Amino acid sequence: MSHDVFEDELRARLLGATEAEAPAFHDIDTAEVLGTGRRIVRRRRMAAVGGTLAAVTVLGAGSWAVLDGTTNRAADEIPATRSSGPQVAPDVVSVSLPAGDGGAVPVYTVHLERRTGRVTVASVSAAGTATDLGDVGRVPADRPSAVYATVSHDPFVAVGVVPADAEQLMPRFTGGDLGGVSTEEGALPTTTWKAFLVHSEKSPADADLTGLDWAGGGRVFDEGGRQLPSAGLGDRTVYLDTAGGEVGVVTADGSARSPLSSTPAGDPPHVTTAVKQDGRPTVTTTALVLPIDAQDVLVEAAPGATLRSSDTAPLFDGAGLAVVAVVEGPDSAVPAVARVRWTVDGAARDWTPSG
Repeated sequence: MSHDVFEDELRARLLGATEAEAPAFHDIDTAEVLGTGRRIVRRRRMAAVGGTLAAVTVLGAGSWAVLDGTTNRAADEIPATRSSGPQVAPDVVSVSLPAGDGGAVPVYTVHLERRTGRVTVASVSAAGTATDLGDVGRVPADRPSAVYATVSHDPFVAVGVVPADAEQLMPRFTGGDLGGVSTEEGALPTTTWKAFLVHSEKSPADADLTGLDWAGGGRVFDEGGRQLPSAGLGDRTVYLDTAGGEVGVVTADGSARSPLSSTPAGDPPHVTTAVKQDGRPTVTTTALVLPIDAQDVLVEAAPGATLRSSDTAPLFDGAGLAVVAVVEGPDSAVPAVARVRWTVDGAARDWTPSG
């Protein structure tokens, strides 16, 4: 932990107060008071495919991967900074999230007014300058949902609030190549919400966070809290977001998505993601959505690959039949799934992944 003059001053004032009022406040622990001001931050990494991030690949142009490389850090040191910024009312809970690693990065504090659901954000630059960035939106009291806003373009930063039980966030961006993207998450104490912050390697001037889904408990929801056509199959969840224009799969390693616009005519919506660990064969997850009345589904693995599992389940609201195939190997450019066969009303159908 770096030396912090402001913390020393706060410690001295706490000690002074307890000495002056010793009969009434004989059990105050200044270290505990200071320690409880630190937030646990969850971190995730994302990358637009075209490259590979931590040996996770999403196959398909325009696809995205979100890795669950989450670590719980109880000592993400957010520098205490004196400022003349806005005062926070007692009914407001807050969490501060850094837009990067190390000490010399901007810090964004997300405030939630519990009574009204109003979300605001303020920032403190690396130089210590405080700025009130205003309203992000309001979260409703009657249903889980999400609010968010892009608050900086140089560097690119977006912040928001989602339900605390959201296990995976699937943001959508427009306006250029962001490069590698990271998210920070922090609980908003005494509420059922948490804040998140997204920052990126690159900062195109017109980049924007324009959509957000989240997953939890084998289901996927859109930013308004509506459950999307989704189905949990073991530790994987398949979903279809027609309004957002994507099909996706959520796994223990993160999530992967592919735009519906890139699906060739006649092919089922599908997405494939592969995870490679040192010394172990590549594990590929292929998810697709077939017609709800599809039957006799059969997945064929590529030569040299092993089909570890193949499962089906109807999507919520009857929007289709989700199929998830998990294949081990081959460690080559050959698609792990060679073919998927099914029938509809007795008529044979099949899909062959492109290389």
